[in-house]
Amino acid sequence: FGILAGGQASTTGGAGGTGGDYLTVTVGASPFTYVAPRNGYLYFDGGVYVQVDITRNGTTLTSTIVRGYLPLTMNDSAVLTFATPPTVYFVG
Repeated sequence: FGILAGGQASTTGGAGGTGGDYLTVTVGASPFTYVAPRNGYLYFDGGVYVQVDITRNGTTLTSTIVRGYLPLTMNDSAVLTFATPPTVYFVG
């Protein structure tokens, strides 16, 4: 399961959340940080986004994507900054 910074969080998914499944991510307060538990994709939809920052090996990329999949490798972090929280899943 992912590591969620700055507050309470939970994840659930099909088949016990093993590889190839999805995890439903409970989004905390903005900015919200999710760390990928393995290689996969962070899918988000809904909400009102301001910014998405993805950090890999100390390098951060910023995006203003409002809906879709973001590819992540194990231990990448994604910081979602928003006015209204999105629905988020980790698929991997």
